[in-house]
Amino acid sequence: MEEVTTTDICTFAAEERNAYLRRLSNQRMLSDHTVVAYRRDLRQFAKFCVDVAVTELGDVDRLVMRRYVQHLAGGGAARSTLQRKVSALRGFFAYLVDEDVVAVNPTTGLRPIKKPARLPKHLGASTLG
Repeated sequence: MEEVTTTDICTFAAEERNAYLRRLSNQRMLSDHTVVAYRRDLRQFAKFCVDVAVTELGDVDRLVMRRYVQHLAGGGAARSTLQRKVSALRGFFAYLVDEDVVAVNPTTGLRPIKKPARLPKHLGASTLG
């Protein structure tokens, strides 16, 4: 197996990633912290794609997306982190479809990561009256 280089990761969809991030910052007016987090998320996805020998954005399909989410979940990422990473990818691929870079959004049909339901807090006898 070939060794993955930093150059490989930096060049995978770099132009598209940068254009999307500029759009988030300039048109959608997202906070700098959000844009930085999305940049990190997209770069991590690019690394995953290079690691699994996906070389073109058009080669990313639902199976690749599911494998990526499983990869993240297996790494112990918190659900809120998984949600943000998937949200970044949903937006990125929606942008790519709008720009006619890819024909199909591979995140369509990807099930949202649900937060576990919390049980209600116990009410003490003094609270009830």
